[in-house]
Formats: sequence, structure tokens, C-alpha cells
Amino acid sequence: VLTAEAQRLKGHLAASLVTVQGQSEDPALALGAVIVLRGKGLGSEYVAADSFGTYRLTALTHHVDGRGNYRNTFTAIPHLLDVPPVNPHYDAPAGIPELADVIDDQDPAALGRVRLRYHWPVQKPADAETDWVRVLTPYSGAGKGQLFTPEIGSQVLVSYQHNQADQPLVQGNLFHAQNEQGAKYSHGKAPLKGIQTKGGNKLVMLDTPGEQTILLSNSNNKGTAVKVSFQGDGSVHIQSNGPVTVNGSVITLTAGAPGKGQTAYTGEIVLKAKNITLEAEEEIAATSKTKNITLKAKLNLALEAKQNIAATANQQVTMEATTGMTLKGGSELGLKAAKIAKNIG
Repeated sequence: VLTAEAQRLKGHLAASLVTVQGQSEDPALALGAVIVLRGKGLGSEYVAADSFGTYRLTALTHHVDGRGNYRNTFTAIPHLLDVPPVNPHYDAPAGIPELADVIDDQDPAALGRVRLRYHWPVQKPADAETDWVRVLTPYSGAGKGQLFTPEIGSQVLVSYQHNQADQPLVQGNLFHAQNEQGAKYSHGKAPLKGIQTKGGNKLVMLDTPGEQTILLSNSNNKGTAVKVSFQGDGSVHIQSNGPVTVNGSVITLTAGAPGKGQTAYTGEIVLKAKNITLEAEEEIAATSKTKNITLKAKLNLALEAKQNIAATANQQVTMEATTGMTLKGGSELGLKAAKIAKNIG
């Protein structure tokens, strides 16, 4: 529709390039009449022509002097023009905001534009369709911006730059009875704000006094969510009801990282679960730089190696059992020291 309108506008402007003005004594002339012009022009020589072509009258003024002599002056345009010239007395109607539906979002120029169909009372739906229309966004630019393009079937509000109907802009989406949102928004003490995509991905922000919460979830996978709560005491709580997998080439957890001028960590990392499994393809190393490492089990503590187990201390190694201790070697058992003390009985 907009392409055809642009072609018509070009035709109007082209038609304005050729006009004829003249006068006659024929009182039968009327606006819109087609006339044939004959005459001669002045130049270095008289130039005469049987016909200068056919023209259509667009302006006509009648004159009668005091003696009753009649004449008229006229303006005419070529008869065979497809469209008339621009009317200098016509002002295009101002474009006012109106509603439309998105019918296409596959912008060939990748500019986030959409094609629309207005709610106009036309016989053919195509007569109410637009070319590609730009979409208003809070932030945009090369390699950056907010990427939320209205989807097919959604209702949008259209305004017009400079109030010109040939410069539409999509200002945003609107909920309506056939395109309603399913979230249960609350008000008052716990207002909820959120963003949800067609695929069910949700970002929800819940303002609760003393505990501000951000929720990442997918409505199509019930129970799959990550909840981040900001407590009033400055702590952060991250929770998920399902399994959580963290994957990366290197993963580092730190607590109480050293500040400026400090070298030691001051925080704690606590792991709590029904079962905790540490598994590595090659090595597991546990090091305490300044104090102790304690392994404690309510029932049994097992150390197993396919080859050797080595226990080394710079001072003493103490092994103690309340009831008994058994040392067993498959082929040999050796005790070696500068002095060995026995106490049997």
C-alpha cells in the first residue's frame, strides 16, 4: 500500500511540471473540459502550429468589462496524465495513533521491523497492510540494544512521525481479550514485575519487604527455577528445587577474598548434603596452609589405594583404637625405629 502511495505521489509531482496558461473568448469553456490548443509563438521568427496538443482545464476565470466584452483566462494540464498535479489547496490528514496487528516479523534488513494490518473497514485485508515499520525500543545501536520484536498476532499501537501517515512507528504492544497475559500480577505489599517469552522463559522480580527476589524459570517445565533472594541482613540466597549443574573449564569458589593489602582469605565455604562425592580423573589435593585438616566419621572411615598409602609427619604419628588394632601384611610387616617399646598385657 505504501509503495503504491509513493508511486502516486511521484505522479502528482511529475504532473505539476507541465502546465499551460492562456486566454480565450469562448464562454462555453468549463472546468474539466478537454481543449485543443492552436496558435503561434513569438521568437526570432513566427512559429505556427495546427495543434499544441490536448489539455484539460484545471482553473478558469471569467472576465466581463464595462462595455460588456467577455474573455476568460485558464490553466490547463496535459490531457493524457494518469494522475493530476499536486493540489496546492489540499492538506493531507494528520496521522493519529491507532491499533494494528502484526502479520510479519521476518524483516529482510534485520532491523527489527514488522509488517502490520490496520483495523480498517476494507473489503480486502491486503488494502489495510503496511510495508516494513520500525519499532520503538528503549535502547538500540550497532552490536547493542534491547531486542524485543512484537510477534505475529500481537496487537500494537502505531503513531506517526510529524503526524504524517506515511511515516508510521510502532510504539509498543497491548494486552487484550484475545491476547491476554496469564501471570497473576499482585499489587500492594508484594508487587510483581516480570518478562516472559513465547517459549516460557521467565524473569520475575518480586518486591517483598526484607527479601527482594529474582526468579529465573521456564513455565513449560514445572519446578525448574532458580530463585535468588536478597535478605535484609545483606546475605544472598540461591535456591533451585531441581538438579543444578555447573560446568566450565575452570571453576573457582572463594569466600572472604583478600582485600587491598591483605593476603589471607577470611570467609568460609560450607558443603552440606545427604551424600557428597568428590571425583577427579587424576588428582584430588586438600591443603591447609596454616592449621589442620580433620576427617571424621560417625561410623567408619576407609582409606583405599590400588598401590600405596603413605602417612608422613615431621613429629609424631599417633594411631589409637578403643578396643583393638590389627596390623597385617600380606607377606611382611616391618616396624622400624631407633627404639621400639613393647607393652603387652
